[in-house]
Amino acid sequence: MTAPSPGTPDLNELVQCKQKVSELTQKVTQLFHLCTTLKTTNKDLEAKLSAQAQNGQAYLSLQQELLNSRQAIEILKAQQLSMSENYTRTYKEREVALDELK
Repeated sequence: MTAPSPGTPDLNELVQCKQKVSELTQKVTQLFHLCTTLKTTNKDLEAKLSAQAQNGQAYLSLQQELLNSRQAIEILKAQQLSMSENYTRTYKEREVALDELK
């Protein structure tokens, strides 16, 4: 076996890259589940808002919770997108490194 050319990642770097891909995959999955949970929460809150429309103070309180949930979803979507981009970049870097080893 020949020595890797300069700039080619070594096996340790590839192992670290694979671990990072695994970690990012887990985080993206967790964010996806959290977004799903928050969407369900939003639906529940919307139903509560409709049922309690006669009670002004409760209505305003639930409306604020709904707004907060929607903002949380937007933040999580942005985080999920960022993590997906990181995952994609890391995966592509790993693929390039593996191709260079061949």
